[in-house]
Amino acid sequence: MFKKNRKDILDNPDLPLIMSLKSGDRTAYLHFLQKYYNTVYLIVSAVDESGNESQIREKASQILLDIWAKRAQIPLNLTPKQFLFTFIYKQFEKNGGKV
Repeated sequence: MFKKNRKDILDNPDLPLIMSLKSGDRTAYLHFLQKYYNTVYLIVSAVDESGNESQIREKASQILLDIWAKRAQIPLNLTPKQFLFTFIYKQFEKNGGKV
């Protein structure tokens, strides 16, 4: 099982980006924002009950800031989309059903 997970990690095309992000590379963070903002926005809009687009954008931006603050905790065994879904879901649970 470890070998399968290790292979999955090595097959992740975003691994260099995530490793740079984890190390505090601001350019990598900007690339991450450009690549994954829409994904974060879509996940937030799916769980946000307000339907208010400006609030959803604000929450998506806050989540991306939180990711930068907690970048060292980003797991390497998940794809960025898996990590984002998990991160946002945990925020949702932590805040009593609100992102």
